Amino acid sequence: MKHQIDYRLPLIIAGGLIFQLLFWDEFLGLNLLLYTLFIIAITFTDKDIPFHNNKLYTALPHLAIAIYITYDNSILAIITWFITLLVYLGSAHFVMLKSATTALLWGVIQIISGPYGIFTKLNATKIGKINFKPIIKPIKYIVLPLLMVVIFCSLYSTANPIFAKYNDLITDSIANFFNRIFSFMFVDISLPKCLTILLGCFITAGIIIGLKSNLLDNVELKVSDLLTRKRRDRKNPSLFQDFRALFSGNQANKKLALKTENIIGIISFVALNTLLLLLNGIDIFTLWLNNAANNGKNFSAELHDGTNTLIFSIVIAMLIIVYFFSGNLNFYKKNKWIKSLAYVWIAQNAFLVISVFHRDYDYIFYHGLTYKRIGVAIFATL
Repeated sequence: MKHQIDYRLPLIIAGGLIFQLLFWDEFLGLNLLLYTLFIIAITFTDKDIPFHNNKLYTALPHLAIAIYITYDNSILAIITWFITLLVYLGSAHFVMLKSATTALLWGVIQIISGPYGIFTKLNATKIGKINFKPIIKPIKYIVLPLLMVVIFCSLYSTANPIFAKYNDLITDSIANFFNRIFSFMFVDISLPKCLTILLGCFITAGIIIGLKSNLLDNVELKVSDLLTRKRRDRKNPSLFQDFRALFSGNQANKKLALKTENIIGIISFVALNTLLLLLNGIDIFTLWLNNAANNGKNFSAELHDGTNTLIFSIVIAMLIIVYFFSGNLNFYKKNKWIKSLAYVWIAQNAFLVISVFHRDYDYIFYHGLTYKRIGVAIFATL
């Protein structure tokens, strides 16, 4: 008797049981760390998921945020855990991916494809004379129509209260029917727990069963990591060129556009550096050189104002730098001044970060340590 069973199927079942054990009516924290270790273990030991540097580089941040959640079980940390998980899965299964955004997209697709992966493996499974293919084949004709019915029922229920009333009656009746059958056949087994195990199986399948597609791989292979000069196509401008044209008008189409852009950039960076210099100068005299304790000082307001300024300043700085250095200005021979001013701008933003650290330290020194103040320090570090 020949048995043709994919080794991933028992692993998927084990993953579903572990998922139910860790997350059914349990807190996250340590359980999320244990599940992270399980994910990393099965993906690093799977021979069909090759080892490469990006796989390691994305696994470490995912493990780090899981460790951090054991200390600070905040919503932001949990969201970050999910994002790093998706990036890790995308990078692990698709070796040629270069950007984190593409890896995140493939990670989402990878998780969603979990049920499809299970059906694919069951379709190729044989136990003696038992073949799952005749059972699995009709399901593909049911899944898509059922999904469409569920989606449109939800839409119609939102639009029409009467339809929603009947929809609730029908769905409740169907749920009660299956619940009675399940309770009759399996008296001591909980249906919600079984559904949680099934969800865990789907997630585990999405983690270990890779999609066989080179769509985004081929797209990213055409993109080079080296910065090369490319002539602009004036007849078919890109979306970013159209966006820049909103601010530069017809200057972008003139022969001296590069020189004009360089001058505009110098003036802009001089003005912005001057503005930020005034802000940092105020911090130097009021924060760094004034060490006298002030009991009436509002440390909370100063810290949060500094953090808000930091966020706004860094976002604006990135947008401005991307705006000016996204084109051929990088190769302009007389771009020395604008580059120097950009470096000064980055340095001043770095000093702004250090000032936030100083405010956070003062707040902690006079009023104690809290997780929010630790969060500010971590954010400033990032």
